[in-house]
Amino acid sequence: MPTIWQVQASSLRADNLATERHGRKEKTLKRQIAVLGLLLAFCIPVLAKEKEPEWQRGKVVDQQLSSSVAGAYAAPVGTAAIAVPIYRQANDVVIETTKLQSSDDDAVVRQITYRYTWHEVGRKALIGSSYYPPKHPLILLVNSVIRFYRDGDLFVVMDSKNKPHNFIVTGMTELPIPRGNAN
Repeated sequence: MPTIWQVQASSLRADNLATERHGRKEKTLKRQIAVLGLLLAFCIPVLAKEKEPEWQRGKVVDQQLSSSVAGAYAAPVGTAAIAVPIYRQANDVVIETTKLQSSDDDAVVRQITYRYTWHEVGRKALIGSSYYPPKHPLILLVNSVIRFYRDGDLFVVMDSKNKPHNFIVTGMTELPIPRGNAN
């Protein structure tokens, strides 16, 4: 029959063994979490990489830069008041772009020319779905070819300093195919 000291010693050995196994499992779990963290740290930036926009080309047909009085700002100066006119700038651009369209069986491919009328907008308003007018409108050379891409409802054109300028569509027309090029 074992003595009380032997029972306590065997009990302590069993406790130590269980603690040691738990410690090893905990270390293994910590290693697995560390490896998973490193893996995620390297994989997420690769997966979250922004998709390159689909660039299109278009020919600038017309551009109208205009300015109109949009009211006045009045401020008190001493016992008098002074008013300063507020001007609203507008930048309307007309471009032509060509797309190839194929039939359902891909046997016939035809070229379609669209004429877009764009209005330049600035940053989006905080409330509602309206836009502020641009601070510095983009000036384009008529009859030049520009690159643009579509971002939701906006068309984005990059200027020479690689700054984006947003345009909304105010008109779109499919131009007729010239008689000599009809398929």
